[in-house]
Amino acid sequence: MDIELLKTFIEVTQVRHFGRAADNLFLTPAAVSARIRQLEQMLGVTLLHRIRGNIQMTAEGERLLPHAKKLLRAWSETLEDLSIKLEPETHLTIGTTASVWQCELPELIQTLLSISASRGLSVESLSHLELITQILAQQLDLAVVLDLPQHPELHAIKIAEQELTLWSSAETSSPSTPYLFIEWSAAFAAFHHKRVAGIEPRLRTTEAALGIQFMAQAAASAYLPSTLALAGRDFYRVADAPRFVQPIYLVYKAGREHDAALAPVLATLK
Repeated sequence: MDIELLKTFIEVTQVRHFGRAADNLFLTPAAVSARIRQLEQMLGVTLLHRIRGNIQMTAEGERLLPHAKKLLRAWSETLEDLSIKLEPETHLTIGTTASVWQCELPELIQTLLSISASRGLSVESLSHLELITQILAQQLDLAVVLDLPQHPELHAIKIAEQELTLWSSAETSSPSTPYLFIEWSAAFAAFHHKRVAGIEPRLRTTEAALGIQFMAQAAASAYLPSTLALAGRDFYRVADAPRFVQPIYLVYKAGREHDAALAPVLATLK
């Protein structure tokens, strides 16, 4: 059985609202509803009554709840036991989105490597939602993100700023040059809506590398880091285009400031 189905069921029974459960789990209400349906189909029973927004457990739901909590505790203890046995106490895990690595973060990378040189360092590339979920579940120690998360259990340190400017692979950029909208962050999207209105993107993507590859093959323009190494590429900065300063944040779960793996990193970066 997918443990996430039980976790979703427990959350819905606690808040008695699909929307609030979705917010707490960083899911959409539709995804929460789908998980509950999947669990019901798997067990062959109805677990919840949904009447005009009022969520009530059925008799079967009442009987499942203590078992679900017991299974979740057992799973958590299993993960904790395995992590203790398989990884050294100071092993550091960090995650970020693929596009963040297109930004220039040499100081952060060197800091992490030097601090964790004798301890081990794992780096994962995940979506923003997956990063936040895994930080809260303590499956990741740190996440480098471009959007400041609004969650009471998360702390963030602003570690850098990256200027984004409009680049073109056509020497003379014009309104007819295909435009690629790279979704750097929600803040960048708001800036883009206000300052770069009227341009219909040919392509929208969250992957900066895909946009760069497209520009290398055909005339196009996109917002890229102003310090991005473009050696060997015929890219030209559009001088009169508005620029955006993108903050970069290091995120960790509140209360972990004194963990052996995190304390040296946070002390250095702060």
